[in-house]
Amino acid sequence: MINTISISPEQELEALNTAITDAISKVREGIYVSINHLESWCDRICKSILELPLNDSKRMASKLENIVNDLDILKDLILKQLTAMKYKNSKIKSV
Repeated sequence: MINTISISPEQELEALNTAITDAISKVREGIYVSINHLESWCDRICKSILELPLNDSKRMASKLENIVNDLDILKDLILKQLTAMKYKNSKIKSV
């Protein structure tokens, strides 16, 4: 029998925030990160927040706003990283 661990949407939100913050740090260090899983994770969290009582979901609004801002930062950093990689590859090919 498999035991499932149930965590609250707030805990899930914290875990997502930590993952995004870690990804930002890694990209700033020049490490490539995959963000493929973030979209489904965000969707799942948003659906679970919508199922909460209104007061509970309102409490999470600022945390969601911070996550959206961090996702924008991550997107910009990844785009810069990919642009730099393409530029570097174009220089290698032209040599």
